[in-house]
Amino acid sequence: MDFLVDQAGTPGAATAHELALVLQADLPRWLEAQDAPTRAWVAATGFKAERHQVLLLPSADGTPRRAAFGLGALQSLDALELWHVAGLPDRLPAGTHWRVTTDPTVAAADALALGWAYGSYPFDTYKTSTPPAT
Repeated sequence: MDFLVDQAGTPGAATAHELALVLQADLPRWLEAQDAPTRAWVAATGFKAERHQVLLLPSADGTPRRAAFGLGALQSLDALELWHVAGLPDRLPAGTHWRVTTDPTVAAADALALGWAYGSYPFDTYKTSTPPAT
């Protein structure tokens, strides 16, 4: 699963699904920019942009077309740390490319990239498929 912050001319950007990072304080403004079906879906699912809350927005065929990720009570995207997004790759559908539609600052983009990379790394060196015999 990949994500793109700067979609201009990036390979895979044309087919990437949109991912919005939504602060709780910005939720009303974000909702105003959405179409009526999206607003209805948000109301039906109870999305409040709480920290780590994921909202998958379905297309007409039921597959995810977009997603929103709640950042909770952060004051701004400048306060984003890698730990805020490290769990995100596991919570989005696998095999999908994501394009961040929120315009992050350089610091927020760095934190997002590091958090995504950290969350995508499967440290399984010491894992075994079967438990050791005792």
